[in-house]
Amino acid sequence: MKEILQDEIIIHQGKRHFLEIVLGSIFYAAIVFVLIFTFYDLLISGNIKVFIWKIHNILILIGILLPMALSFTVTKSIIIIQ
Repeated sequence: MKEILQDEIIIHQGKRHFLEIVLGSIFYAAIVFVLIFTFYDLLISGNIKVFIWKIHNILILIGILLPMALSFTVTKSIIIIQ
């Protein structure tokens, strides 16, 4: 770990609550489930045009779910050097 100098101020968000981590992991699991289900559907149907249309919608869904998952699991630390 980096040695703290006397003229540094560290602001740390702290540990996340257990329920926040669980909720974030549910969002991550939903992303993985949607991706696996989409590729499984491609293997079953074999229709590339439908797959491209679905992957567009899936990317929009992931674009919504990923920031939500990250907001529940990521902590921040800020170092201010004077």
